[in-house]
Amino acid sequence: MYLRQMNEEETQILHDVSRDALMEYTRGVSRWVRISSLQEEVDSLKYLKGLLDSFGYHTEMPEYMGYISYPVKAFVTIESPVEKAFKGISACFTPSTPIGGIMAEAADCTEADYRGKVVLMDGLANAVKIKEAEKKGAVAVLFLHDQNIHNGPASDIWGNPTQSRLDTLPAVPVVSITKPDGTEIRRLLKEGHVKVRVESTVVNEWRKCPLLIADLECPKSDKYILFSGHIDSWDYGAMDNGSANATMIECARLMAQRKDKLARGLRIAFWSGHSQGKYAGSAWYADHHFEDLRDHCAAHLNIDSVGGENAVVVEEPPVMAQAWDLAKDVIEGQTGAAFSGKRMARNADQSFFGVGITSIFGTFSEQDISTVGDSLSFRYGEGSRAGGLGWWWHTEHDTIDKISPELLVRDCRLYAAVLWRLLTAPALPFVIGRAVEEMMQTVDRLQDKLVGTFDFAPLQKRLDEIAGKAADFDALCRAAAEPGEEAEALVERQMKLCRNIVRLVYHENDVYDFDLCGPLYPLPNLECGERLAASMEGSSRYYLYLTQLQKGYNRVMEYCGQILELL
Repeated sequence: MYLRQMNEEETQILHDVSRDALMEYTRGVSRWVRISSLQEEVDSLKYLKGLLDSFGYHTEMPEYMGYISYPVKAFVTIESPVEKAFKGISACFTPSTPIGGIMAEAADCTEADYRGKVVLMDGLANAVKIKEAEKKGAVAVLFLHDQNIHNGPASDIWGNPTQSRLDTLPAVPVVSITKPDGTEIRRLLKEGHVKVRVESTVVNEWRKCPLLIADLECPKSDKYILFSGHIDSWDYGAMDNGSANATMIECARLMAQRKDKLARGLRIAFWSGHSQGKYAGSAWYADHHFEDLRDHCAAHLNIDSVGGENAVVVEEPPVMAQAWDLAKDVIEGQTGAAFSGKRMARNADQSFFGVGITSIFGTFSEQDISTVGDSLSFRYGEGSRAGGLGWWWHTEHDTIDKISPELLVRDCRLYAAVLWRLLTAPALPFVIGRAVEEMMQTVDRLQDKLVGTFDFAPLQKRLDEIAGKAADFDALCRAAAEPGEEAEALVERQMKLCRNIVRLVYHENDVYDFDLCGPLYPLPNLECGERLAASMEGSSRYYLYLTQLQKGYNRVMEYCGQILELL
């Protein structure tokens, strides 16, 4: 009876999603240029706070000190053999040039010698590439984008830097230019020496930044679902992230109207410092609310860049394995598209891997890759169709005309359904067995590469045992008919299991700190096994990786033992 009633209510929620309200909220947010720490960002949060207050949420706007970076101005000038000036955009978290800029010879990234030169590289500003250029002696780096220049950070530090990680920040100025302008420099390089001047001014400061937290409490449970998205933007940011903020508000309205039917609470968080702080706001929140999040946050639903014009791909969003079935059921049920999904990555304010929280979605609806040409708009993963967020991503062209009202309604309905199920399911709609299966596949693939070098048999045996017990536990959770003490006990066990799984599958180092940004290997502590497989047996590198793999293996075995005990 309860489950049927919740399904019927979900159908009504989908009907009640308001196109007009979504567009009104999007326009409301995107009238401000929301640079982290500046007054317009504060004003946008006050606007959203007023809406949430009117829905009956308990709201607060805490402040934190964030290391914030944003570009002020940048120019690139060819001094010889011709004179020509180009517009540029400085990469965040890079140093400014001296007054008057840096003048040096240009060099393509294909050249062997970077010493004393300004190096041209392709793609979005990348911390790893910048460090490589620094080691080779480059004095500045130019990144060639597409027909537009996209704002963005060039740091791989997650959140605020610490003393031990300061040296990972770029040490040379970095400016992005359009691909046609970079092609002109390369054309001249083929004819001989080219001298360029690079001028860049970047703000890199500790700034007071705002957050907005809104709670819809539930007397039936001390658990809650965290629904989050960033507020800061580049220029007016109608899609990134105004439409997502609007979707959060519309979902908040719909859930507040049904608060008496919720089985657990809802916490909505708007993060500052996403792009200009490299996830500083969500990272600060994880640091300062670690125990509360660990003990009471049952899941994290994140939203970024929805309802974009021609964003027809919704079947490949990021999702953790244990929430795969939830995402699949909602997306296929509403759209008919065959869900494929992809692994969660280190982006989209996923600051809660160390805490151990199951995360669902992030960057959401995308362009069809067959239509995007050479656009560099953000995309990742190995999906078959997902082609990024549109050519206007992180540019001054991200305005309200880039929002499709129909696709925004579609995306809002998908989020509303997922959120409703997270808030009302007697036990969390997760499948622990899916996460175990993902671990087993990773270990099996690695064992095939390391036959005769490293023995994963004890781990494989332990995972087999976990898989059997997980199947029984998942069946027990599916059988929960309504909220109550028994269901709440299952939720408690699900959260503890997911805590171990997330820390094992998505986090490499100290759970109280953040890993650096970058590619995320399934079972990060075993990633060195890939390097071991590629090393010459008996070499120094071989034994270094063998030693590291043993340590990582021990950590995986320890966590798997804890998972087994919980089952």
